[in-house]
Amino acid sequence: MGPISEIQHEFISHKKACCCIPLSCSNSCMKGQMNERYTKCEDLRNLGGLAIDEDTGNPLGFIQLCLHGQPCEMHTPKPGECYVDTLAVLPSSRGRGVGTLLLSWAEGVALERSCDRMTLAVVSGNPAERLYKRTGYKVVDEGCVEKACVCVFVTAFFGRPYGICDANWGAKMMVKPLQQEVTAIAIERT
Repeated sequence: MGPISEIQHEFISHKKACCCIPLSCSNSCMKGQMNERYTKCEDLRNLGGLAIDEDTGNPLGFIQLCLHGQPCEMHTPKPGECYVDTLAVLPSSRGRGVGTLLLSWAEGVALERSCDRMTLAVVSGNPAERLYKRTGYKVVDEGCVEKACVCVFVTAFFGRPYGICDANWGAKMMVKPLQQEVTAIAIERT
């Protein structure tokens, strides 16, 4: 199994759908799912980043992006949008700046692809939300219908992953506007 599928397997191995069905499958199944996605859209390979420890060569985390017109399981990116489909940092690597590094890399890729914003979805109560806010992401204010649908979906699929008494159950969309670097050119008047 490659490093990305290893990280993904480790990342979701403790999560369960409907509170009882493990989300992770066998290692070969996980690798097969990744290969299938990349076969459907070869450009997804260019939109995935892997963080590796320079001293040990061990993987630390990875990020997968999706752009408008590309297959994405949980969201349909609009023109100009770069969606963070997956951001996974191994538990042993958390708190070391790996997530910040991967998000920074993703913004560079998005700017190269002429995107004007980054988006992501986060399950309410997920500690990673602090990282997203710290790096400039803001919660998108959704209407009541969208919020209710997301709450039902998250509860049916994940249960109440961050506590049965969490008042902010559901999930949130977050967005970060991107600004293309503008090079100033001085014009002399004669």
